[in-house]
Amino acid sequence: MNYLHIHQKIDKLTLPLPYWVYIDGSPMGIMKHDANIQLPNGTYSLGIWLVFRLWKWKFRLGKELRIMMLNGDIDVEFWHDEPIWDTIFNVDLVIWLLTCFIDIPSPWNIVYHVLRDGFFVLWLIRLCRKRTEYLTINIEE
Repeated sequence: MNYLHIHQKIDKLTLPLPYWVYIDGSPMGIMKHDANIQLPNGTYSLGIWLVFRLWKWKFRLGKELRIMMLNGDIDVEFWHDEPIWDTIFNVDLVIWLLTCFIDIPSPWNIVYHVLRDGFFVLWLIRLCRKRTEYLTINIEE
């Protein structure tokens, strides 16, 4: 039997998110850091998806690809490659926490809200366009 080793590459400032692992369209489980799956020889469809629900709708962000298991193990490493959006989110989170304790003066609070809402709309549009290619996956045999 061969092993499929799946590893999530995590930056220092980002929290690991739980991802669903699918093999041939069937969910194998949820992983947060690493997963090891024992598979026989064959060709499989591997899907790694961040799945979340919003009321009755289910949204998926991730990627799906074909892998061929021959005699040997396969190492799969994945990550999302959006450092600019992560930085914008982290700065916005710090500013939001500060606004819980202090008030931003009048012209700057309007500028902050316009920029925050504008970046949020741009981020949503980008996610909708890129939702099936959200992850970068590296395969080593």
